[in-house]
Amino acid sequence: MKRYTILLFILLALAFCSTQTSGQDSLKTQSKNVIYANTGTLGLWFTASANYERHLFSTDNTFNVNYYMRASAGAYATWGAEGPYGSLSLQGVFGAKKSHLELGLGLGALFDKTGYEIGVSNANYPYPGYEPEPSKGDYTNITPAATVGYRYQKPSGIFVFRTGIGYPDGFYLSLGFAF
Repeated sequence: MKRYTILLFILLALAFCSTQTSGQDSLKTQSKNVIYANTGTLGLWFTASANYERHLFSTDNTFNVNYYMRASAGAYATWGAEGPYGSLSLQGVFGAKKSHLELGLGLGALFDKTGYEIGVSNANYPYPGYEPEPSKGDYTNITPAATVGYRYQKPSGIFVFRTGIGYPDGFYLSLGFAF
């Protein structure tokens, strides 16, 4: 847990420090905000989420990388567990034209609502107050969040299409717009 938190703070510090030094001219034509809906699956794992990305900075070297900070909130369901999840990650979008490679790394939090409800039920059996109720923290998992995928977005366009594989999304498909 501490290791993932430290990693997230390092990523955020690097991202925000770099906004002062690189790629300010490309921000004039690049949309600063992206909103999209995302759905994904991986076997018996299903996710649906709403996502917001904020353009942080761009590099004008041979790779033409646009960096975004992504916040995601949604729900997941799998065999025997379901609940809300959220993630915060740094996204790198590679390419200058309309087709891009997208890489992302960050942290996610998944709450096992089903497990928590069973734990509360068991704590109150055979009568309320028989055992102490579990805390929600016992059913919250902090995990890495990562994506590798394809992104279709024209440099000054508003339509965004994403597909790829990631965690916690699985094989995902996203549609949205930039502004």
